[in-house]
Amino acid sequence: MDEWDPAFLEALAPDRQLIIFDNIGISSTSGDVPEHAEDQAKAAASFIRALGLKSVDVIGFSMGGYVCQVLALTEPELIRKVILCGSSCPGSKETEPPEPIFFATATKTNWSFDDKVVLFYADSPDSRARGRLAEDRIEAQLRVGQEPKVPEKQWRNLEKIIGNFSA
Repeated sequence: MDEWDPAFLEALAPDRQLIIFDNIGISSTSGDVPEHAEDQAKAAASFIRALGLKSVDVIGFSMGGYVCQVLALTEPELIRKVILCGSSCPGSKETEPPEPIFFATATKTNWSFDDKVVLFYADSPDSRARGRLAEDRIEAQLRVGQEPKVPEKQWRNLEKIIGNFSA
């Protein structure tokens, strides 16, 4: 959960129970990252059921948004609501394919702030300023000298999953 803005999570917490997790092989979790969003959704469903939960609301950030959509389609009895954050590609708000810069940026192994603007924020001064504040909060929550752990295989699988959605 290295890339979630702590202020966002704190804003949600007063009214509901939050359970945040990284899927198999993501960040500091063990195992191999599943190659398909469908397999990541199955892993998330297993996690939810292992907690004994019968119906949940899910929030997916970035690739997690794709996973949440698949989860809702394949496990409708388990998912009550889906909220997507930072899960759309630059391009038309309707149906045009994503701009090429999205794929080139999404598959980099390290993202600069400008890369994150391409991926997660609108290209406007206000969005950029708010994004900078969020990134500062995210960086502050990491331990000194700690970088988010993103296995190389995760990036290669991201390329495959993006390819599946863009086909």
